Amino acid sequence: MLLSSAYGFASADAKTADCFFTGFPSYWNVAALYLLIWKLPTSANGAILLGLAALVFVRIGYVYPSRTPTLRALTVTLTAVWGALILAIIVSLPNPPPVLVWLSLLFPV
Repeated sequence: MLLSSAYGFASADAKTADCFFTGFPSYWNVAALYLLIWKLPTSANGAILLGLAALVFVRIGYVYPSRTPTLRALTVTLTAVWGALILAIIVSLPNPPPVLVWLSLLFPV
């Protein structure tokens, strides 16, 4: 995670002219929260983190929620809803309602 994040932050092409991230953005705190919630085996967590780290090097566009002009109002609204769901999940840890977890995944995916 550290090396892929360093590469992502140091890349001159980390963001496009229209404000999309290129390569998986460094949202490791979000990934860590979902891994904590899912309580997967260590090997599965490692595979997921390696996969996300590899996506930093795949130069496809990812939405920058607050800066991407395309559908900005929708993106900011969905980000706010997602944030409320995440807050409800955090408050209900260690056993959040599965429906909240699955609903919260709709936006990032």
